[in-house]
Amino acid sequence: MEEERQEGTKGTQTTRTTAWLHKFMSPSRKRARDEKRVLMMDVEITDKCYGGCSYCYASGDSSGSRFIDRERMFGLIDEAREMDLKQVLLIGGEPLLHPHWYDFSLHTMQQGMRSVICSTGEYYTPKVARQIVNDLQVHQNGYVTIHIPTRDEEAFLAIAPGKKGLLPQRIKGLYNLLDAGYPAEKLFCQIVLCQPILPTVEETMDWLVDEIGVSYVVLYPLRLKGYAQQQSALLPTLSQLKRAYEYRAQKLGDEDYLRYGVCELTKFFCHNMIYVEVSGNVLPCDFLPDFAVGNIFQRPLGEIVEGNRDLLTHQFPVKGACATCENNEKYDICRGCRAQAYYYTGDYQAADPTCWWNPEAKERYWE
Repeated sequence: MEEERQEGTKGTQTTRTTAWLHKFMSPSRKRARDEKRVLMMDVEITDKCYGGCSYCYASGDSSGSRFIDRERMFGLIDEAREMDLKQVLLIGGEPLLHPHWYDFSLHTMQQGMRSVICSTGEYYTPKVARQIVNDLQVHQNGYVTIHIPTRDEEAFLAIAPGKKGLLPQRIKGLYNLLDAGYPAEKLFCQIVLCQPILPTVEETMDWLVDEIGVSYVVLYPLRLKGYAQQQSALLPTLSQLKRAYEYRAQKLGDEDYLRYGVCELTKFFCHNMIYVEVSGNVLPCDFLPDFAVGNIFQRPLGEIVEGNRDLLTHQFPVKGACATCENNEKYDICRGCRAQAYYYTGDYQAADPTCWWNPEAKERYWE
């Protein structure tokens, strides 16, 4: 675990709001890329969720009935440890609806890996918050995330119709974590950039960074996966995306946050991470379900990875503006979002058509 500790890239002291960037730009991440090593695994442990987001990438809803069973998940965690992975992230659906989420997190840490819990937020009850802070002590070797796309109730209801009262529950979940003693700097809020949310992004980031004290705000452009395939009217324009990411870079105090465009978390997140769907399919990216390379209910994880290492660790070349962009060639931090390239062009190696660094990117693609 030592190689995963903080390594700055500029020879300067990192701050609370720049440490996350330098973590993903660290030499250890680049070595893992060069050695085709997987460091992280995200696991969709259920498709059940009551969040009601109209753009849900996982197509999770209250009718979801799939759960990765306890025995297979324990085995998967053990296989990840044998492969020397550093982190297992629990996602859904709503992972806290899985009856064994606690045991999965505990087993992950007992195997010497970081545990990450990626929840919508309303299930961070006072009891769950105390379990996370006092019993599991996730903040000592991992972190949690929460999906609060806005503080504006009207904007929230535009993307979660009929879910009045749910936004206050998510915000209460955040405060439950803080009240239990969870450190704000290890709480990461996710915001999906789409039309109803974009006018409130600056205000939301101000609240999260200045008042709550988070160290990073995760921004995802609306991607056409899951329910979002039917929500093209919500897609942000190129200038709206650029404005949102510029504001975050200003708020967090480092212009290098702009250098990975809409890719999020740099190219090394893509090089170092694999995704396991609740169906068992193993993907090189959670947004590329068409590129499944095997299934954990049919073969061991190590066997799947070994036979598909180049695709899973994104060793393939990229084309066009992403190939020649200074953020790829000179700064070695980004090669564009492969999912966006695939959704918009049908070619996952193409230049990212939704990045402002791409001179051929259009302002909008759907009216």
